Order: sequence, then structure tokens, then C-alpha cells
Amino acid sequence: QNAVLHRVLRHNLRNDMSVVLCQLDEIEAETDGEAATAARRASEKIRSVIRLTDSVRQANASLTGPSTQRQRHDLTTIIESRVRTLEAEHPDLGVTVDAPEDAFVFVGPQFGLVVDNLIESAHSGDTEDPRLTIRVTKDRETVRLSFEDRRRSIAEADLNAVAAGSETALDHGLGVELWLVEWLVNANGGDVSFEASDDRHRVRIELGRVRSGWLG
Repeated sequence: QNAVLHRVLRHNLRNDMSVVLCQLDEIEAETDGEAATAARRASEKIRSVIRLTDSVRQANASLTGPSTQRQRHDLTTIIESRVRTLEAEHPDLGVTVDAPEDAFVFVGPQFGLVVDNLIESAHSGDTEDPRLTIRVTKDRETVRLSFEDRRRSIAEADLNAVAAGSETALDHGLGVELWLVEWLVNANGGDVSFEASDDRHRVRIELGRVRSGWLG
């Protein structure tokens, strides 16, 4: 059943959205003013849906794959690489990275999706110009990843739903990005927490540190 549902999600939905996207691009190219602006905004939403279906497919592969896929990776390199890729697509991304030279952890090859989905969750919110800080710290045993959303772009409903561990018909999130973050972190042996305050939203992730050598 899950295999069929995932196939429908990633194939049928993605293909249909690609057709809609082509039509919107044509409308934007052939019009101007409010019509062109509306078409562009709709296109951005469609691209967000396409990215989400890709993330779900990749996350599903990571979550259901053998645990032997987990290997030693540098979290700093993962984050910086993901941010560079996203900045190439979105020059106004608004992400600051504060990380040590290296921070080795034991994770699967798709762990970079955590970064992708955190950023996507912020850019799917109502704030058009989010300001995000990704901060990495480490001690002898732990690597900590803190994702700070200083303009509260991540929907508070999403934070509350995932923090509670369940959704109801009346109390649910708006997207699936933070659920993917929690599942991926848990699948890689880490812990994740969510916090909403008056001045910012924050996601904290803790992973076991892998030493870079015999003496750490």
C-alpha cells in the first residue's frame, strides 16, 4: 500500500504539476503587470510542491534503507554544500551559516535533506524575506545543530504539531517538511526539539560526535 501511495505521489502528482508549471511559465512570458506577478507566484508554489515530492521520495528511501548506509560524514560540509546549492537557485535565500571547520557525525547519505526541509519550511511560510541562521557547535561527545528562524517564518502550527508528536483534524501542521526532519534525525540516531518564542522559532538537533582521529 505504501509503495503504491509513494508511486502516485512522486509520479502522477509530479508529472501533473510539471504540466501546470509549463502553462504558468507561458502565461508569465506572454503577460505583464498583475497577471504576470500572479503567474510567477503560482509557479513558485508549484516548484515548491515538486521539490517536496522529491524530498518525500528521497526521505522514504533513506528511512526504509538498510542501517549500513550510515557512514562518517562532516556535518559542516553537508550544510555548506546544501546552502550553496539552494543559494544558486534562490539568490535571496537569506541563510547564515556559523559552523566549525569540521563536525563529524555518523549519518546516512540523505541527511542533507534535513537542511533542505528546514529551509523549505521557512520559505513556505507567510514571510517573504525570512532570515535564517544555521549554527553548529560540538563538544567531545555531541554535535549540535541549531536552526534559528529570526522572522518566525516557519509556521507555528507545524512546530506545535511535530513537537506534540501527533496531529488531529483541528490541530495540525500546514506542511510535511518538519515531520521529514524529525523522522530523518530519529532514523540517524539523533534527537530533535522545536521551540517557538516571541522573537524567533528554533529547531535544535543533537547527534553523536564521531572523532576525527584516535585522539579525537
